Formats: sequence, structure tokens, C-alpha cells
Amino acid sequence: MKYLLAIYENPGVWDGVPERVRDEARHRFVEAISASGEVLGRVVLGDFSHGAVVQVRDGLVWITGCPLAGREEHLVGCYVVECESRERAHAIAAMIAGAGGGGLGVEVRPIVSSAGAGV
Repeated sequence: MKYLLAIYENPGVWDGVPERVRDEARHRFVEAISASGEVLGRVVLGDFSHGAVVQVRDGLVWITGCPLAGREEHLVGCYVVECESRERAHAIAAMIAGAGGGGLGVEVRPIVSSAGAGV
């Protein structure tokens, strides 16, 4: 079964953490999980302040910047994994949270349909 692991962080969660330490934690996770062959893809998103929300109302297109700016957590990236069970997907998600430290959550959702990019 395929799962999307959507990673959320609080802005500033990495403040005060040296970039080297951050990168090492992420690298250890990517190395460990890539060796299992369960990762089909990953996406790292740019800063949320560069995003936009597009809505159509009564035929008019509305574009607002800084999506969900009032929220404490923002989507920062995701992994697509293929594993034998929901429990295994949860275990992989827990590894992500462990690599990231506080202020982070990982939403696990089954993928019911996918196309392109090997996913």
C-alpha cells in the first residue's frame, strides 16, 4: 500500500539549531529509510511565505498570499512510501518526527490513486 507522509513544522522550530546539525539529522533519516526501498519519492517545499492560495468564487479567481499564515504549523514537505501496512507507515512517520525534533507532526494518509513520476 502507498502512503503520503505530509510533514508539518512550526515556523522557527529550527531557529538556533546549526544548519550542519539539521542536515545531519535529515541525512540520517533519508539514508536509513532509503536503504529499505520503501521511499518512492520526496518533496521539500519552499518557505510558506512564498506560497499562495487560489480559489474560484462565482467565476472569479481569488489569489491570496502566505497560505494559512495564522496557523502554527505549515506543510514543509512530504514523502511517498510503499510499505506492507499502515503500522509500518506510522513507524516511518515516527522516524521523521524523531529526526526533526519538537514542533513537528507527520500526517499519514493512504494513497488511493496516483500517476506519474514513478509514484
